[in-house]
Amino acid sequence: MLGILKIASSAVLTAILILTQSCQKQDHGYKQFLEGGEKVYVAKADSLQAFPGKNRVRLQWLLLSDPTVEGARVYWNNGADSTMVSFQKTDDIDTINVDVNDLAEGGYNFEVITFDGKGNSSIKTTVFGYAYGEQYSSSLVARSLTKATYVDDGDLVFEWRRPNEAILGTVLRYTDIAGNTKMRILPSDKDTLMVNDWMQETPAEYYTWYKPDAVAVDSFQSVSKVLNLQLEFNGDNKVDPTTFSHYPLPGDAPHWTGAGNAFTNLWSGVIAGGAPARAWYRTANGSGMPHHFQLDLGKQVSLSQLRLWQRGAITEHNLLYANGNLRHFEVWGSNDPADDGSYAGWIRLNTCEVVKPSGQNVGVNDPIDIQHAEAGHLFTFEQRTPKVRYIRIKAVENWAKTDFMFTSELQFWEWGTRLIY
Repeated sequence: MLGILKIASSAVLTAILILTQSCQKQDHGYKQFLEGGEKVYVAKADSLQAFPGKNRVRLQWLLLSDPTVEGARVYWNNGADSTMVSFQKTDDIDTINVDVNDLAEGGYNFEVITFDGKGNSSIKTTVFGYAYGEQYSSSLVARSLTKATYVDDGDLVFEWRRPNEAILGTVLRYTDIAGNTKMRILPSDKDTLMVNDWMQETPAEYYTWYKPDAVAVDSFQSVSKVLNLQLEFNGDNKVDPTTFSHYPLPGDAPHWTGAGNAFTNLWSGVIAGGAPARAWYRTANGSGMPHHFQLDLGKQVSLSQLRLWQRGAITEHNLLYANGNLRHFEVWGSNDPADDGSYAGWIRLNTCEVVKPSGQNVGVNDPIDIQHAEAGHLFTFEQRTPKVRYIRIKAVENWAKTDFMFTSELQFWEWGTRLIY
């Protein structure tokens, strides 16, 4: 029994010695690990973002609660390039902005490591950013111009197509009437720009500013487009018939009361068929010669041309240069017609004759006669004809020398200045 106790005591003692030695070794390793003090990390760059720019990227992050942070180092190109920035922490959450400049166009992975005054640093924070450059700039084109118009009072009206989302605005540069260079800006949400002080016969140019990304810190200018603006005076400007209306006055020739006859048939655009098809207009029997009627053009115009189609120009050729079709008539104009229907306030603008090319007698039409009738008979007005709103057609004689008239269509053109560019 005594032998057993001695053996047990010896085993316990041996175990204690082994445990003690083991603890001493572990303590030695821990002390080695902490030699020189514990590893301290400062607060990292929080909520790191990258904003694209022109050959640069702006980095932005937050400094939260660590008051010891004094600066940061930014790395890119796999650590081959870096820059350092210093700052002072406040009691609030601070926003730090760092511009990384002089970058070639392309994408970059950035690393940000903050540090304090004792050489301690943070764990790194990473973000991807893109720098735009010449390649992007050279791809930009000015906003598409759809139309430039010269208004008679001297205004220029420019109209552009709808922009894409990257466009900030468009700049128009021109010379004003005093010889000064002026600039006008068209915002991206507008399509029309009016200039009221342009010096005639001088060029203009325009270019567009782009922002490649909603969060980009820089904008980019497109290549300029030059407009060689020239004015051309001509009479090829058709007057819009949708503004026409009948302008009745006392003493006018009465309408023929047959089916389909309407004064508006004179500008219906229909020249084939009968009155129900809106193809012609007729005054009543007994109207007498001469007689007249008026229309309101809806605006003041300087007439340059009038084209008249006889009744029968397309169908009923037997009526051409015959019956009630006009042969001699006058065109009068006014801006303030007398209420009594007299000629007070009216000026004669043109005296017109429908000429039969073949010279054949009434009732005999050669192909050339029909050809001219189908094309409509053209009457021209002098340049700078006074602007008038109201037109009076005075029927002087028809081909049958009767006391009524009919005709199919009246179309008007005006003198105007057209912008060439």
